[in-house]
Amino acid sequence: MSELVFDGATRQVLLIDSNGNTVGSWPANNVVEQVGSHLRFVPNGTHILVDRSMPHRHAGSDRHGIPLDSARGSYGSHGIVRLAPIQGHDGIGVHSGRAGVPDGRRRMGPDHATQGCIRTTDEAMRVIEQTMRTDALRSITVRNNHEQ
Repeated sequence: MSELVFDGATRQVLLIDSNGNTVGSWPANNVVEQVGSHLRFVPNGTHILVDRSMPHRHAGSDRHGIPLDSARGSYGSHGIVRLAPIQGHDGIGVHSGRAGVPDGRRRMGPDHATQGCIRTTDEAMRVIEQTMRTDALRSITVRNNHEQ
């Protein structure tokens, strides 16, 4: 099974295939909005993934009418790869989204704040989704992560 590695110091997510080869490395961050989330960052360690063979998809749109699973939407064009609950917080995972949309502090791309998730790029999620179809994801290892 393949795995993801997120490094908070380098702000990168890596996809490692079942043979130990790095499939790719992309910008990522774990910037958490202070409002509405009791989880301040994904803790260091290895976390089991709920979604192993395909990302979870969302129906509907946000309050601005933007489809949730779209480049500008909350989760990006490829949905979310969810982690098993952390500190009682369901729905934490890895996704893209909010392309070209600044958050309240004018951060964009992978630096756009989330409700606890690790945000990366649509390109990363495209490759992760393609890989998941033939090499299921087992886990994500988080390193050097801390509250930002």
